[in-house]
Amino acid sequence: MWLTAPNSLWSLEGKSVFAIVAAMRTGSNLLERILDYHEDVFCHGELFNPDFIGFQHEAVSGFGGFERTDTQRRDAYPERFFHAMVNSTEDPVVGYRIFQNHNRDAVAQTIFNPGIRKVILRRSLLDAFVSSKIAQITDQWLVLERGQRKPFEKFTFSMDEFLRYLARNSLYYNEIYHTLISTGQPFFTLDYDELKTPGAINRAATFIGSHDQL
Repeated sequence: MWLTAPNSLWSLEGKSVFAIVAAMRTGSNLLERILDYHEDVFCHGELFNPDFIGFQHEAVSGFGGFERTDTQRRDAYPERFFHAMVNSTEDPVVGYRIFQNHNRDAVAQTIFNPGIRKVILRRSLLDAFVSSKIAQITDQWLVLERGQRKPFEKFTFSMDEFLRYLARNSLYYNEIYHTLISTGQPFFTLDYDELKTPGAINRAATFIGSHDQL
């Protein structure tokens, strides 16, 4: 078990806060933008990525008094940073994406805080693994238009590498589910294939507290 309950939980200060709990190449960029399209939702990206601060996609350079490169200042006072991200928008519903390699304290705060609603995004781990290898080869991590995808050569599939990937991600999701169930928290699970299904998206939006429907 790598997830430890924090001594105290971050306050939410009257906002409806949610997190997209996912792994790389599961479609979280797309889900972030779809949920952000709802009129009463403001959804950031990877706020706690160790290498950068992933603000809402239109706030590319900075937000709430922080710049994309202010990772040291963020990590020195993560709760202060969290409050700045939540309270620097007038939208009543605020979200962000959280992955297993993000700031450990932020992951724990996210998963153990019952006030933060969790949308768990899943994808076939084989598909996610292949997508990750293609992204590494092309150095293209986000494709917004079909014609933007770069061509790539075939790559050699390593079974050992995939099995390590499979074990790491399976344990990650299993512990998330175990923690949420054992602490009695509700959560909403979306599959990658449901991201183009309006009904599933609208149910997810209702779950996070949005009153807007697509």
